[in-house]
Amino acid sequence: MDFKGRNVLITGGGNGIGAATANKFSGYGANVIVTDWDKAAAESVAKEIVDSGGIALGLKLDVTKIEDWKAAAVSIHAAYGKVNVVFNNAYFRIVKPAHFTSVEEWDKQIDVNFGGIHKSVITFIQDLQDTNGAMVNTSSVHAHFGFLGSGAYAATKGGI
Repeated sequence: MDFKGRNVLITGGGNGIGAATANKFSGYGANVIVTDWDKAAAESVAKEIVDSGGIALGLKLDVTKIEDWKAAAVSIHAAYGKVNVVFNNAYFRIVKPAHFTSVEEWDKQIDVNFGGIHKSVITFIQDLQDTNGAMVNTSSVHAHFGFLGSGAYAATKGGI
């Protein structure tokens, strides 16, 4: 695959699947925008990519805050132009039975796992339309099989 000159935004890119995906896209020649609520983690992954000869930018992005999305868009557009791919990978999960999960804990899982995707659409739909780009949203096996203590998480992943 050739992603040379294409701009790929990855949420939850500071570790795990997001970091691995960032490195994979870099290997295909993409300009990778690594985002995470943990700015140091995003910057660390971006630095690894740059040190390996790739092009990357690490940004803080709390996917629940539209202001963070808008700020990311300004930074990305200034550095690379329009976004070609958005990979929504950020997630939040609390493991406890639903009847012990507070309203705030439930709502945070919904806001990160669903709300983050919605905010990415609001922010980057025009870029994706203009570049004939793509949006990829990470789901989970939890979408198909319920696991004890993962009610809100399973609901969000099933919805994706």
